Amino acid sequence: MTLKLKKVETFKARVHLALLTGDADREQEASFVAEFKYLNRDQFDKLMANKPSDPEFVDDVLVGVSEVANDAGEPVSFEVAKAFIMADMGYCGSTVRTYIEYLGGAPAKNSKRSR
Repeated sequence: MTLKLKKVETFKARVHLALLTGDADREQEASFVAEFKYLNRDQFDKLMANKPSDPEFVDDVLVGVSEVANDAGEPVSFEVAKAFIMADMGYCGSTVRTYIEYLGGAPAKNSKRSR
């Protein structure tokens, strides 16, 4: 397959996270689809030079979400979902980690082992 050079404005990635439960021996997993702003090397370096906190990082790069619902199972608006993600340490950290993994070109499940 030939590499086609094409400018990408945004990209989507599935964010996987572990939900906290009352049972220490049982972990519940969940995921949502995040749409991120694509940053080139210079833009990413400028963002990181400011040493953003995880919520600041998410605020800069998260532009959309899907598969996010409230307790009743009804979809929530992007603004509500983003505020919730930014306020929760686990959700926010998982979102930042996913962004960096995808931007680097190899999500964890597809990365190759070194010899």
